Amino acid sequence: MIPYVRYIDRASCVCRNHYVEWVYISLMMTEIAAYSGWLGNNNIGDEALYLANEKIFADFELVNRDYYDDSLIQLYGGGTVLPRQAIEHGSDELVAAIGVGVEDPDFRNQPFASIDIEYYLEKNDIAFLIGNKYTQHIANQIASLSDSVMMDRKYVTEDRYTPVQRFDYLGVRGPRSKEILSRYGIDSQVVGDTALLLEPSEYNHQKSNRVAVTLRSAKSVLKWTDDTEYIQVIEKFCREHSDEYEFVFLPFRPIDIPLHAKLSKKIPNAEFRDYCSHVDVRAAIDEISDCDIVIGERLHASILAACSFTPFVSLGYQPKNDDFVESINMTEYHTRFHQLTINWLVDRFEKIRTSDDARQKLQAEVTDKRAEIQSLAKEITTAINEQDY
Repeated sequence: MIPYVRYIDRASCVCRNHYVEWVYISLMMTEIAAYSGWLGNNNIGDEALYLANEKIFADFELVNRDYYDDSLIQLYGGGTVLPRQAIEHGSDELVAAIGVGVEDPDFRNQPFASIDIEYYLEKNDIAFLIGNKYTQHIANQIASLSDSVMMDRKYVTEDRYTPVQRFDYLGVRGPRSKEILSRYGIDSQVVGDTALLLEPSEYNHQKSNRVAVTLRSAKSVLKWTDDTEYIQVIEKFCREHSDEYEFVFLPFRPIDIPLHAKLSKKIPNAEFRDYCSHVDVRAAIDEISDCDIVIGERLHASILAACSFTPFVSLGYQPKNDDFVESINMTEYHTRFHQLTINWLVDRFEKIRTSDDARQKLQAEVTDKRAEIQSLAKEITTAINEQDY
């Protein structure tokens, strides 16, 4: 394998006597690892996972597999990437997954619209039709014309798990992911979400009377239901507490911006912060760290809250939310979004506000998970170095 050569220019554009002196003071030979994850969507959560993997695999250059897969090191670095992103790998490759989530077939393989094109094709064993780019284009055009029609490559068939059996190392986000893989005879270990390794610039445990709110736009698909009444519950809660608390509406994807901007204007003592148009993961973590509580529907809103030991209330929209809170034993502060009530939200808010128990428990759980993630990463790194990939 050809090593990757990185040039670091630490003293460029130093003007002396009308010429530019270029000083190249570092030349490093770095192994490339092909990285599989959901990148390039301005999603704070997915970019946080990439940063976390850079942190624990600092000896390697992580390159998006979509653009470069000519590497003997294949790293599935987090996010709910299995089994959809799993591909067949050669026997000479080292294949590792760390902190990944596994899609739940019971959830994914159901109709999510009145006319769910892929669902009916799969159920009638003619899904091969959407493998044709022309028919897929036509189906997408039809779906774009009506909210009652859906075309999304979401269906999970049993054969998609076959490549996962080949993995050399397989660390998953939570117990639900582990259980799903076990149905197909695949062994794995629960290590937690890789993004838990990230930390704020400073841990802030002083009361600030600030609450971060991160929701998921109704335009996003694949939720337990298309119910939106929970938004009204959150709005009511914020209004009733706006005399004492400042609310920070924090979108994690550009598609969520309109919802958060609208709510920030409707609710007194609220502000809007955008760290996803130009993704700034560290600023988002620091913003969360400055808050007392996070109300998070987006999965990584809860995870980045955990990174900063900021207690959170989790509103699950898919099984992956359950998977995460179970992995750190915080199910008491989790409910599915369509089951949210004002009484439940007030009760959890008061428990967090009046006691430090949630923060202390969160800190202990996250510390344990960080150790497990780092331990697995060390195993993977050692194997790579010993085999000289």
